[in-house]
Amino acid sequence: KRSAGQPTSNAADETTTNAAIIMADESLCDRLANPARPVFLLGDVPPGDGTPPGKCQQIADKFLHRSRVLASDGFIVYDIQDEPGRSDIERPFPFRRVMDSSAHAALLARSSGRECLVYKCVADPNFDEWLERARTEHGHSAINIVGRASSTGKYEGPTVAEAMEKVANAGIKFGCVCIAERHTLEAAEARGKSYPTEHLNMLRKSKAGADWFISQAVYDAEPTIRLLKDYAAVCKQAGVTPRKVVLTFAPVSRAKTMNFIKWLGVRVPKDAEELILNAEKPVDKSVEFLCDVLRQILAECVGVGVPLG
Repeated sequence: KRSAGQPTSNAADETTTNAAIIMADESLCDRLANPARPVFLLGDVPPGDGTPPGKCQQIADKFLHRSRVLASDGFIVYDIQDEPGRSDIERPFPFRRVMDSSAHAALLARSSGRECLVYKCVADPNFDEWLERARTEHGHSAINIVGRASSTGKYEGPTVAEAMEKVANAGIKFGCVCIAERHTLEAAEARGKSYPTEHLNMLRKSKAGADWFISQAVYDAEPTIRLLKDYAAVCKQAGVTPRKVVLTFAPVSRAKTMNFIKWLGVRVPKDAEELILNAEKPVDKSVEFLCDVLRQILAECVGVGVPLG
């Protein structure tokens, strides 16, 4: 017999259906900000600058077709910059200018019915015009602000702090990038500091209105674990609710792509690189390896209080 107060199967089904409807009605911003549920995003790079509209549609359709086998809440569209000041090492791939991230995201959104999170680097003298076009012409409501590749060199455009204020004043929700490679003792020593400070950068940006963070690609679990734990601790000290951190994983299939990942500043342990590149199918091995990295992060960070995606 059913005990008193136990819901009928119809009532349980109705509750589940209502919850599904609520989740389906959530905007991408809501999903990114909601600490009660993870969020899953797939990343894409815009086509080359000057690609004809018909070809752009074909490229978008191909990406969307591949994405159908994976459950996702939406898409990330990256803003690709030359970044000459990033490293003294020669760029593994020659820089190829691509079309505007906002325009490509609008194409993906129209073609799929899913919202996009649009990356935007602040090193743009026309940042204000870009922001207005992204809001009004392209209809975007979620932007991820990316800082300059290096603090040295001459850049035009707003600072990250100025860009955050501009985006907030435009009524658009935004997030920022977090980089675990900055949160190592070696990185702190190189900057003349006794301890890493990326967790403090995250706290400052969340106080300025950032509703989420997107990590740089992760190949080494330890810096990310340290960053998440320190971010949780400093938020607790400040009486601030930690924002969601969406972890980025980027499988590779060949040595040149691995070199590019490292050129971008991603920390790849030597044994991991050898394991992946010496495998019969490197891309499959990299996916397997990154799944293990995620499991390690989840196991070490369970209960720290930072929601993840």
